[in-house]
Amino acid sequence: MINWILDSPIADFIPLRSVVTDVSGEVASKAAQSWMFECNRTHKRCHYKDNPLLPSRVLDIGLDQSSSTIKLHVTDKARKERGPYLALSYCWGGPQPIITIKSSIEKLKSGLAISTLPQTIKDAIEVTRWFGLRFLWIDSLCIIQDDIVDKESEIQNMGQIYKHSTITIAASASSTVTHGFL
Repeated sequence: MINWILDSPIADFIPLRSVVTDVSGEVASKAAQSWMFECNRTHKRCHYKDNPLLPSRVLDIGLDQSSSTIKLHVTDKARKERGPYLALSYCWGGPQPIITIKSSIEKLKSGLAISTLPQTIKDAIEVTRWFGLRFLWIDSLCIIQDDIVDKESEIQNMGQIYKHSTITIAASASSTVTHGFL
């Protein structure tokens, strides 16, 4: 299977790396950190050197690696808040146990226990912490799910949200949010 890559005209542009199969371990986190460092240091065309505008809402996981809570952060558009963030793309796989709705915004801004979250979101928080990032964007928690205007507006921005994230996780191996990806 790999031979077609080696024989391809693009082979000079895609370096082969060893495959890490234990994605939850220290080897995987160190490898991912080194790839991000390499990208930031050597890829002239990458946009990571400039902090992007934050999406309308992000999860603030804090800078304390041991924190057991996260908060919904509503960005100040007038101040044009900027910062690196991680975005999660995943399969909902049915109803979500926790979503942002109009009546839950204030509670989510006050704080939410990580232990109450489904495994895929817990895994995304762990990976965000691996990279030392403070902000995480997840559609179910950063889009107001029962507000049609907000939902339409934010869905239109999703391409830009993923494009400008420092890292996007595509958790495509899990069929539901409860399975996790690490």
